[in-house]
Amino acid sequence: ASKLQATPAWFDLEEVRPIYEQAAVLSEATGQAWEVDHIDPLQNKLIYGLHVAANLTAITRSENREKKNKFTPYRIDAEGNHYKLSGEEWLKIAE
Repeated sequence: ASKLQATPAWFDLEEVRPIYEQAAVLSEATGQAWEVDHIDPLQNKLIYGLHVAANLTAITRSENREKKNKFTPYRIDAEGNHYKLSGEEWLKIAE
C-alpha cells in the first residue's frame, strides 16, 4: 500500500524495469539474493521517498534488511559528488 501511495501519476514502469532486472542478474551471477531498495524510504519519520527510478538501487537482501526504513541525510554537489551526514560532519561517499 505504501508503494502505491508513493508512486506519482507520471511514473513510468519502463524506467524502473532495468533496476529490477539488474537485481535479478546479480542474484543469479553471485548466488546471493539481491533486491531493489528505495534509497529514501517510502515511510520514515523524517522523509517520504517516491517509488521512482531515481530513488531505486539494487542491493543485497542482507543489506536491505539491515537498512530497514532508516534514512541517512545526504547531499549531492554540483559536480555529482555524494555526501552523507555523520554526526555534524558531511562525509564524501566513495564511488
